[in-house]
Amino acid sequence: MERKVRFDYDRGEIHRTYAAGRALSATQFAMWAEIAREGIGGGDVQRIIDLGCGVGRFSAWLRDLSGAPVVRVDRSARMLAEASADPAARGIATWSITCSSCVTTPRPRL
Repeated sequence: MERKVRFDYDRGEIHRTYAAGRALSATQFAMWAEIAREGIGGGDVQRIIDLGCGVGRFSAWLRDLSGAPVVRVDRSARMLAEASADPAARGIATWSITCSSCVTTPRPRL
């Protein structure tokens, strides 16, 4: 059964302005860092999956916070392309999922 996508991030130009429109302040990032550190609890993080990463605005931050490799996953090719263009996120793997057909691209090499 095919699921209807309510909003298609691959149509239009939202991928170009998404990060700026949803930017977080330094105070907000600090708050999320505290929450993430509590969640990690000093454990050894092997890998982080940034599911629904969009333009990847948290990917490099999660990598830097945890010291673990991050894999970005999103169904929007345009959002992932924008994420891959960010110099701060070099070395972060991406994985595109086509939700409408539940077909995945090959698993990224980690």
